[in-house]
Amino acid sequence: MINIYKFDMDINFLLESVKIMNKKTQTDDEANTVFVYIISTELEELKEYKRKNTIISFENDLELFINVIDKLLLYYEDSEEYERCDCLYNRKKLCELIMKDIQI
Repeated sequence: MINIYKFDMDINFLLESVKIMNKKTQTDDEANTVFVYIISTELEELKEYKRKNTIISFENDLELFINVIDKLLLYYEDSEEYERCDCLYNRKKLCELIMKDIQI
């Protein structure tokens, strides 16, 4: 069972992550914090993101999560940290499977 307060905090963190990754002057520490969060998010949490729609401009919260992944990918591609890019690509593929309702 996912704690509702943790989920609300997670959405706030995702929104803050978008803000951080959009400013183009983020520090390595900020990007690394977002990276660790994205990579460590459990499968059940990702599925819960798909069921929720907190932000009207996104189809669901998982779409926001994927948006953060895309911004991180740009950051790490620019800094040539390809191992992190691989981790993010794998996480994005997992999210896309969840979006398509493919059983994992």
